[in-house]
Amino acid sequence: DVERSRGLGDVYKRQNPDLSPATVAAACRISVRTLHRLFARHGLLSFEAYVVQARLALAHELLAAGKTRTVSEAAFACGFNNLSHFTRRFSERYGELPVNLLKQGQTRG
Repeated sequence: DVERSRGLGDVYKRQNPDLSPATVAAACRISVRTLHRLFARHGLLSFEAYVVQARLALAHELLAAGKTRTVSEAAFACGFNNLSHFTRRFSERYGELPVNLLKQGQTRG
């Protein structure tokens, strides 16, 4: 269980856009099916939703702190490979455009 938790915690830290259930399952030494079953049993989110939420949270943190120069830089650094998809998901999650948060973060920093 500790090793599995460590593997799932690593999902949050990875910005790899190719992160997949297979790579996480392999890191946790479980099957992909078991990974999906664990998410279904213990979480409110699917694996994909968990990864997206983790990436959005990291992007939010970067933008709010003014740690990136552009929204694209934040999106790509957090594992998104499509800027319009990132902007749509970010806006749905946080109720504001990422560019607005970036501007606020840059004035603070």
